[in-house]
Amino acid sequence: MATAIGALFALLALASFAPIAIALDEAQTAVDQRAIDFAVDVQPIFAAHCVKCHGPEVQSSGLRLDGRTHAQAGGYSGATIVGGTLDTNEIHRRVSSTERAYRMPKNAPALSTDQIDTIRRWVEQGAAWPAQESEAANADQRSLYDQSAERLADWFQRHEFEYAYIQPYAVAFVVGQLLLFVVSRAKTARKQQRRWASGRFGALAAYLTPRELTLLWLCMLGGLALMFLRGHQLHTDEQLARLQAVNARHQSSWSKTVFGYPPVPVRPNHPIRVAGTYYRGNCERNPELFNNGHYLTATFHVHLCDAKGNVVGVGDPIPAEGLYVYFEIERAPGTPDMLFDRRMMATVFFSEEFFEHQRDEPLPDKPTLLEAIEEGQRWAARIPIRKQPRGNHLAGLIYLYMGRFEGRRIQGDVSYAIKYDLYIADERLDAESDLWMSSFCGPSVAEPVPAGMLPFDEWFDHRPIPAITGENTKDPKLLGVDEYIDKGLLPADAVPTPQP
Repeated sequence: MATAIGALFALLALASFAPIAIALDEAQTAVDQRAIDFAVDVQPIFAAHCVKCHGPEVQSSGLRLDGRTHAQAGGYSGATIVGGTLDTNEIHRRVSSTERAYRMPKNAPALSTDQIDTIRRWVEQGAAWPAQESEAANADQRSLYDQSAERLADWFQRHEFEYAYIQPYAVAFVVGQLLLFVVSRAKTARKQQRRWASGRFGALAAYLTPRELTLLWLCMLGGLALMFLRGHQLHTDEQLARLQAVNARHQSSWSKTVFGYPPVPVRPNHPIRVAGTYYRGNCERNPELFNNGHYLTATFHVHLCDAKGNVVGVGDPIPAEGLYVYFEIERAPGTPDMLFDRRMMATVFFSEEFFEHQRDEPLPDKPTLLEAIEEGQRWAARIPIRKQPRGNHLAGLIYLYMGRFEGRRIQGDVSYAIKYDLYIADERLDAESDLWMSSFCGPSVAEPVPAGMLPFDEWFDHRPIPAITGENTKDPKLLGVDEYIDKGLLPADAVPTPQP
């Protein structure tokens, strides 16, 4: 009996809630079907999240979203902005994407779910974008002169680079026009037997026919046009290079790390200084290795110097021939010969230019290679600082690569970087100057250390790492030499053949 009464109450409760549920569904359906008002629903989203980068002052990728006329013109990509479907409308695709490099707003939190849904319904309903009253009034009331003047001003603005480029040639063109005018007047004056045109200049002017003067004028005009086209080509190449750089940044795996693009390593936690020592540990861990594999393989020394290798420290005058970064690598005791093979050391080079894996064009500045100081034990390089100081500050990065050169092609992977922040006061190195080195691997990439991976301070550190004091294995597999062979940094014959 009690069960039946309970079931009856449950049915009554469901019956009482059913109209509410139906009403909620109907209300939600009504919301979904409500016509989107661009001015009320969509434009505030654009104003808050888009116009900063796509507005009157900044037009990232050539796109403006502060008016229908500009939006219809689209950006450099030519993608659909006004109209289209959910799959073709670029605004909806960007704001709803989950890919960090593609999603908009760029370098900012994603739009809320409600805002994305509003844009989705706006696109589904045809992406109506009514002209603002000011736009419509201007389009109707502007005279033909005003419209033409605006187009001309816009054309001049788009070709500002070209005008700056041809200015010297334009001056020469005007001077040439004046010269042709004087020659033409001299011809007329000579016919009229004017005294000032009776000399050699008048004779030369009379010698030139009207056809020749016309050809000279056309040559000048053609030369000016060619210079304008040359400026346009340079501008186009500059824009293309900028777009390629942006594309490389988005596609680079470095952009997804804390190092950024181009990568900047994390500074070690040591005091400010312009000279330091760093320790490179072994990567492998195995009970058959000395100290379970936790031992020193090489020591790095870094300091500033002049062109002759003399040390430059705080308080020293800046050399007239410029500053250099001195880098020295010293082999640790007990490390196998195969890891310091001369062919291996020949793969190390330094450059202030950053590239990933492969570069088919030569670097702007010739890379600096290691030179042997003590064969098989010590190697060094003096890397020139080619950047010019800004005021009293000189800053930059020097990348250490491991790779090889094949004609014009350079292949290599970044392993370390040396960062310098140098301050100059009274033409001397100030105490605020800093020079340090770090690796592109560490706790900033993955913390805590994943299982099977080494703690950063056991691999690269500014504090000493235990050195080998006894015998160590020479097994190339235990030492990880295969990895260098697979990368092409060592030939297969670098591994000694086991003796029977």
